[in-house]
Amino acid sequence: MWGRYLVLDCSSCNRAAVRDPDTIRDVCTNLVSSVGVISASWVWFLMIGLGASFLQQWLTSPVRLWIQRGSGVLMLGLAGILAFELTWGTACPC
Repeated sequence: MWGRYLVLDCSSCNRAAVRDPDTIRDVCTNLVSSVGVISASWVWFLMIGLGASFLQQWLTSPVRLWIQRGSGVLMLGLAGILAFELTWGTACPC
């Protein structure tokens, strides 16, 4: 009764799916993948932050302005793609 699946059984709405070994294996795989993606994201943003602070002394004000404008255009483009996908489905037919 107090087996190793007790925590999964208590926290799940679908108890039959939780007892399935393939489902448990998928959850563990997704958990490991999620931890990997999160840690890679932290490393990426840390390197971008360190690189920006290192290059700040060499970048002139007009160059920084164009970098900010370029990142703004990129963010607006990504927001447009996301809005299109959420509204009409797939934005890229590839």
